[in-house]
Amino acid sequence: MMYEVTFQIGGDEQTDQVDAPDAATAASRVRNAHQTDDGMFELLLVHLVEDDEHGSPEPATEPVLPVSR
Repeated sequence: MMYEVTFQIGGDEQTDQVDAPDAATAASRVRNAHQTDDGMFELLLVHLVEDDEHGSPEPATEPVLPVSR
């Protein structure tokens, strides 16, 4: 799945797109790619990109309602 990972390094906000099996892996890959010696990496947001190109699941055509007992 494709994720957008927004992070901050030294006050500069950046966003990377990462193909990963889950959000935690996406965040870890971005952190490892941008890690600095001073440890100034700050994770802000991990967002699942939903588009047909990356095989995202189709949205439900009908709402799922809870069953009352």
